[in-house]
Amino acid sequence: MQTITLYLIKENFLNKPRYEINGLHCKENANSIFNDGVIFEENKLINKYLQDRGTSAKRITKADSEYEIYFRETDNHHPWWKSFWKIQNSLQNKSTDVIVIISHLNRIFIVAHGHGRFLINPLALEVDFGLKAALNAIDSTKIRSTGLFTPSDIGMRTKKQTGRDTKIEQYEINIFNSLLKDIAGQVKSEYHELFRNIDGADCLKFNYSGNADSLLLTLSDLKLLYESKKYQKSGFKWIDNFREIRDKDIIKILDNSLISSIKKKNNSITLSYPAILPSTIEPAFKYSGFGKPKKKEGYFRGLDIEKQFYQKIEPMINTLEIDNLKSQQLILLDEETKEEIDSYKIYQCLYSEVTLASNRYFLEKGVWYRVDSNFLREIDKNLSSIPIWEKTIQYNEEKITKKSQSQGKHKEYIFNLEFCNYLNKNGKAELLDVKLIPFRNSTIEICDVIFLFEDKYHLFHNKKKYSSSSLSHLFSQGNTSAELLLEETFRKEANKKINSSSLKFPEGNQKFNRENYIIIYGIISKKNSSGEFNLPLFSKINLDLFARNLKKLNYTLMLSYFEIIDK
Repeated sequence: MQTITLYLIKENFLNKPRYEINGLHCKENANSIFNDGVIFEENKLINKYLQDRGTSAKRITKADSEYEIYFRETDNHHPWWKSFWKIQNSLQNKSTDVIVIISHLNRIFIVAHGHGRFLINPLALEVDFGLKAALNAIDSTKIRSTGLFTPSDIGMRTKKQTGRDTKIEQYEINIFNSLLKDIAGQVKSEYHELFRNIDGADCLKFNYSGNADSLLLTLSDLKLLYESKKYQKSGFKWIDNFREIRDKDIIKILDNSLISSIKKKNNSITLSYPAILPSTIEPAFKYSGFGKPKKKEGYFRGLDIEKQFYQKIEPMINTLEIDNLKSQQLILLDEETKEEIDSYKIYQCLYSEVTLASNRYFLEKGVWYRVDSNFLREIDKNLSSIPIWEKTIQYNEEKITKKSQSQGKHKEYIFNLEFCNYLNKNGKAELLDVKLIPFRNSTIEICDVIFLFEDKYHLFHNKKKYSSSSLSHLFSQGNTSAELLLEETFRKEANKKINSSSLKFPEGNQKFNRENYIIIYGIISKKNSSGEFNLPLFSKINLDLFARNLKKLNYTLMLSYFEIIDK
């Protein structure tokens, strides 16, 4: 029984060398199936071309076989366990990376062994091949693991797994704000002749008992599995809320928009490692492909698009093109051993959102997705029904920054204090920011400001719109507080933090009437170029989710926008 790791290549990528010599110049084929630095033989022009771009050469050799196979042998003279066990002998730890290229049904498939996938151009891969094939073959009651991505500035990736077969419903996936990136489990009985278990992501992994010749016949079945829509009737139709864009003209427009935003150093674009980090290493990162590296250039323990990536592209900012992002790389290292673990194109590490002709798109792991218009229309409709609290003040950036520095308080505390003073002119308000309540081995914030106005209690949860993740935290915080206020024990603890008796929550025989309480999400933000306030795509989706829940709890929800001004 052999483990097969299978990739499908996009139709516009070709089985041709990455680098070719044209006279006295080196020509690079961006649509080659081979990765950056992969060469078939040493050549001075190619070596100089790679050196000028800070790219390491990876020489591969064609195997003596009836199949098209390439391999690369690598030596590690200092395996980690040599010094660990104080071994004095001269040792080598040798490994071989292999790819098998198979042309079948007018498509190119690649089987990888070892670290052979590093030899493949990652932008050439059909990123949903393994996932779609697995979804169509898998038994939805016998799932063993799922991998999820929640688009935001922090690029949250989670892995959920069990030690036994489980229904998909038991994974409690938030189908509204998650992208399913991989899934593993047992397949339906009708596919037992092919395999029993399957793991699908950008590649397809399965155990195979046949020989190489019979695998070629299996490829026909796998291609049909990939193209099937059966998954829509198996409880997975929701994955089509976000559809991959394949139209080259639209992708070009979206890529141009991305480049334009990068040149402006837009802080709404985020950079993150596009995979789950190995738990066995202390991760570190370095960049490649930005020109000749500086001698003392080291690595980073974390990622920061402004302090790292934007600084690195500064010398080329005026001539930056999408091809640069598709050749530059982010490399994952083991900080202790300095061993390179994995690498991705910078293009695959960027997350960006674009609105084009009333459609919403986002870039994730080098793929542009369009949000289903019906799905988005429903969310916009729901959010448009949330009333707006108009009695607001402006957020004066310069003034608040100065007060924050002089008083040693965080900026939002200074703003909430000013807002509380403003509200006290029209009713009774109290500042509760940073007054945390110890409850069930945790600490909870009731709200930032509580305000009694026209016999209604307004609980303001305010947050500066730093990012979609900070807004998601805001929505979650308000929801958690609202749920806990239903418990008298929490209300008693909350009242210990409130000075004014008129603002305290009901206790004892007093009834807690939820209809008397209004939850208000206050969003501190600049207006866009159209003079409007807007929210990131997945902030909208998360807000809709929490709005639904607060409505079920019989609370009233409102939004409030505080405009940021520079002076």
